[in-house]
Amino acid sequence: DWEQYGADIYDAGDGLSTIGYGHVIKFAAEGKKYANGITGTEALELLKGDMPYYENLVKKAITTYFSQNQFDALVIFTFNMGRLSRADQLVDAVNNRVSNSQLQGIWYQYTSSRPNPRQGVLNRRMDEFQIWTNRNYTRDY
Repeated sequence: DWEQYGADIYDAGDGLSTIGYGHVIKFAAEGKKYANGITGTEALELLKGDMPYYENLVKKAITTYFSQNQFDALVIFTFNMGRLSRADQLVDAVNNRVSNSQLQGIWYQYTSSRPNPRQGVLNRRMDEFQIWTNRNYTRDY
């Protein structure tokens, strides 16, 4: 469970209307469509529909070779951030192939614009980086 399922429209803490596994509601008509909530199956379909967008963002931004697990980590990171344009320093670090220890410090900088980031965001960054470095798709907590 990388994302928490929400059957009803909710604010994920960033002021955006969200439903399912992090699908951002972009138009009023879409908000009306989901006003009565969605099932888990519908949420998975929304997530599957959203993924090509984030995969393409990563493919366009990263100009160097990376493994499948590294691609997966970047797609998850991008999905959680909403876009890679907010993470120029991370994109540069990946493209310049910095060491994993340097990359980890940069990766973890993207926790929040708040002085005290939520633990869930910190956990996401740790999970993403575990996928990047260790091909570890399981949580340790």
